[in-house]
Amino acid sequence: MISLVGGSVQAESMLEQSASRLITALGEKGYHDTAIAVLDQLSRNEAVSDSFRQKIPLWRANERVAGIRETSDAEQRQRAYERAISDFKHILEGHHDLSVAAEAAFQLGMVFLDMGRLSRNQAAAVGKDLKEAQRFFLSAVDAFVGPRSGQTALSALEKELQQVEELIGEYRGRRVIAPDGRRELNQLEQSRERLRGRRVQVQLLAAEAFSEMAECFEQDSKEWSQSLEEALRRYHAVYLSTPTRSAGLWARLEEGKTLLALGRKKEGQEVLLEITKLPSSEALIYQLRVKAVDSLLASWTNTTSLKDDEQFDERLRQFVLGESLVSPLNSDYLAMKYRSAELLWRRLEASSVDSKDARKSLLADVRILARDVAKAGGIYAASARKLLEQLGRQDAAFADRLGRSFVASFRHAEEVLEQYRTNPSETQRSTALAELQEVLRIAPSQPAEDQELKKE
Repeated sequence: MISLVGGSVQAESMLEQSASRLITALGEKGYHDTAIAVLDQLSRNEAVSDSFRQKIPLWRANERVAGIRETSDAEQRQRAYERAISDFKHILEGHHDLSVAAEAAFQLGMVFLDMGRLSRNQAAAVGKDLKEAQRFFLSAVDAFVGPRSGQTALSALEKELQQVEELIGEYRGRRVIAPDGRRELNQLEQSRERLRGRRVQVQLLAAEAFSEMAECFEQDSKEWSQSLEEALRRYHAVYLSTPTRSAGLWARLEEGKTLLALGRKKEGQEVLLEITKLPSSEALIYQLRVKAVDSLLASWTNTTSLKDDEQFDERLRQFVLGESLVSPLNSDYLAMKYRSAELLWRRLEASSVDSKDARKSLLADVRILARDVAKAGGIYAASARKLLEQLGRQDAAFADRLGRSFVASFRHAEEVLEQYRTNPSETQRSTALAELQEVLRIAPSQPAEDQELKKE
């Protein structure tokens, strides 16, 4: 591994490389306290270089934040976030290492983003003012891309990227590059790609902050529209800067969804249809296509005119019925399949009784989609079972058996409970309690193979 110090390349020692890998592994496994203990030991180790030692406060702050994100105690999380903000600001104010500054500003923005979400959900649950949440979202944007006067994640990344480009240029200008130099050049090129990716990421996060801030305002209000328009502008800029890479395509997806939210349906649908035509050779691209189709279906099924969903053609029908490249329990995938079933059922109901072949084909597709969703469980399972009940006696009996399944009820309750954790409103709380009570009601009559779930 390498780091940039004063515009030159400095290699990490074997100890430092091993320590970096260990800290990363501990963090990924969720052992954040252990990672902090390792960092404390490293800070006292004389074999550690000054450049490495300077990064320890940042890593320690990162692990503290990561350790608190999973807690359900909102007050504890808020206190930890406030401490983290102080830590990251202190690092930013006293640090001249660009890589440390970029990471500190990035993490500061992430904490503000988390605090915005936390504050918004808490305020919405009790009907309080959302101005504090708005300030947090704006602070996140400020840390990510500015216009703060100090160092931002974007400005630090661009400066670091410029240094890397200059060093690469120096190597490229040499007539002969020694083996060690070749290795350093390869590492610099890898660093350049990482920095470019991070640069796009902070721009995406700034757009996301504006998009989420819109939820703090009344729909269709001036402030709501302004927030979404700003998000739209930023998503489009990211897409234009990197139109063929995954981050750019993700920005394009969000651009389409934002256009739909703003009521610009034709534009939004055109953008999303464009994404549905991408080749699905990679799982990520397939997932983007799933999200795009799901967003289109949500828009189409939200209207009363069948003409609005004419673009759900044979190509898209084959896509939703085809083999999945993601988990069959993926929430976006299940949402897409359920909405497809809903749309096709609407077409079936509106079709002429004389169109026997067309009706038979539609019915078969609805049955496949609804059964898949009902069997998978999750938030759309109950709706899928209700749809099956309308298809005929055999499907109704199948839906009834699934509805009385403890596993299905348990999974659905888990989904609802997770929604409540994300958005702790009184409505979500009541829904979650009702689902859990239903699970407890049917538990005693279930077979032995469900005992482990009952215990949970």
